[in-house]
Amino acid sequence: MANITNIFGTDSVSSSRIVLNSNFKSIKDELDDISNLLDFENETLTLTGSIKGGALDILPTGGSVSAFKVTDTEVVTNVPAEFNFDVTLNGSLKHSVSSGVTSLPSGVNTYDKTTYILDAAPPITNLILSDAEDGQEITLIANAGSITFDVNNIIGATSIVLNDGGSITLRFVDETSTFYIICSNNASISQL
Repeated sequence: MANITNIFGTDSVSSSRIVLNSNFKSIKDELDDISNLLDFENETLTLTGSIKGGALDILPTGGSVSAFKVTDTEVVTNVPAEFNFDVTLNGSLKHSVSSGVTSLPSGVNTYDKTTYILDAAPPITNLILSDAEDGQEITLIANAGSITFDVNNIIGATSIVLNDGGSITLRFVDETSTFYIICSNNASISQL
């Protein structure tokens, strides 16, 4: 912080000039320190210490909805997040659920929930799964009826029938362009 000396009305003009010069030098030194951290042209801030504040809110260029927001109660991201190291959860992991669904997303990489509760009254036959993102898991739950799957892109299965109240979790792998069965409950699965 710049050390500024006050000039009083009783000070002589001659001695005030020295104080003024000293004050301006202190301010310049402080601004030089700031300019070493803040690059105005590239709009970058370089810090080696910690940042303390009430919230961090990053908006996308030209956007008004936070791309990334951190407050003292939550972290919200509206963009894909990639973690290159271990992730440790000391609390619960909550999955998104879409209920009352009568069909699944039909486009490639369009699963936007992790769990789909399929309304199977009347029973769903020949349910086709669209390709997902590499490593993406989806859980399907049959509600009020059974679901018969088209198994063309489910590896190792020749038929799958999910009974009322049953569930199946599948993981998609790009390398084989297929889903792998992770687990199931109350399902009839015939394998190769």
